[in-house]
Amino acid sequence: MLFSLKGNVSMIHNGHLILDVHDVCYEILVSHPDSYVLGEIITVYVYQVIREDEQYLVGFSSLIEKDAFLSLINVKGIGPRIAVNALSATTPEMLYKA
Repeated sequence: MLFSLKGNVSMIHNGHLILDVHDVCYEILVSHPDSYVLGEIITVYVYQVIREDEQYLVGFSSLIEKDAFLSLINVKGIGPRIAVNALSATTPEMLYKA
């Protein structure tokens, strides 16, 4: 299982971050795509979703955000995409306070 990826932000498109890791580009769904800067070298903590009909990476700028995501997807009826949408509307700290 992947834990994190470190690389160059090569593109930001439709809520996804394209991260170039040694000439291999990963498409990563993120909650706040506007907070990343093109050309910046970053570490993204990732969660890999593998389902029968789809496979994708969800990325987080911090371990706190990843932990909040993992807490959300443990709630019955909340999947990874809904959890990312919830995180895009708030911060992990505000989510924990609620």
